[in-house]
Amino acid sequence: MGTVININGRFFDRNTAKISVFDRGFLFGDSIFEVVRTYNKYRIFGLDLHLDRLYQSAKYISLNLKSRKFIEGIIRKTIVRGDNPESYVRLIITRGIGREIGMNPKYATIPNYIVIVKEFTPPPESIENRCIEAAIASVKRNYKESLNPLIKSGNYLNNVLAHIDAMKKGGVEAVMINPEGYVAEGTTFNVFIVKRGVYYTPPLSAGILDGITRKAIIRILKENRIRYEERNIKPSELLSADEVFFTSTLREIQPVIRINGKKIGNGRAGEYTRGLLELFKNNVGKFLS
Repeated sequence: MGTVININGRFFDRNTAKISVFDRGFLFGDSIFEVVRTYNKYRIFGLDLHLDRLYQSAKYISLNLKSRKFIEGIIRKTIVRGDNPESYVRLIITRGIGREIGMNPKYATIPNYIVIVKEFTPPPESIENRCIEAAIASVKRNYKESLNPLIKSGNYLNNVLAHIDAMKKGGVEAVMINPEGYVAEGTTFNVFIVKRGVYYTPPLSAGILDGITRKAIIRILKENRIRYEERNIKPSELLSADEVFFTSTLREIQPVIRINGKKIGNGRAGEYTRGLLELFKNNVGKFLS
């Protein structure tokens, strides 16, 4: 059990895995990636949805990928090799090593396929132990016209700077605001609020990544005829919400109890967040493969 790295079909441990310093992913962030997790050792959450997004990202950056069968194969083989009770899996595809250091993507012709698998500790069973404090970052989300947020790229400096800013303000996580002044997303998660029994989340047009857990939750809400709405959310609405929670593949559903030092609701995981987490747990099997 432990950490295993698969580079172009060859296995390495964390001490022997190496990528060239001339790889465009290292030099320019010219790469795409996905992060998945397992349930019950080998079953992967939302793999088809993650691969759909991966191929969409590749299309946006004009990167030709190998087949889905190949990519799924290297993911599953690396999980088996890691032999962890549960696994964190990070798939990275770079444009490859360039024959010159320069912007022209045609300098590189052979992408590198990297899978990192390590042991994953699932979120606590008790929702109270999942609660977190956040801050609204002063660092704005990139203009979507400059860097399409639907691309899950290796260029995460915007998110890193937002996280640094939030930590300076006393937050553990950062909520990012888009250039229009509305709530966008977190550094590695989507944002939901609850107001008067209705769930709200920013639309994709707010400049956010099309989160896989966000997509799963919207499907669960629809199937159970629970009221929700995708609409722009003002920062003031975030602070005055009855409940706030974050969603992602790794954190599932995470209640937020303070933002900018202000208590959200009663300062504990709210009734609607609790109910949705139970629904998610009861339905997660639909998304495993």
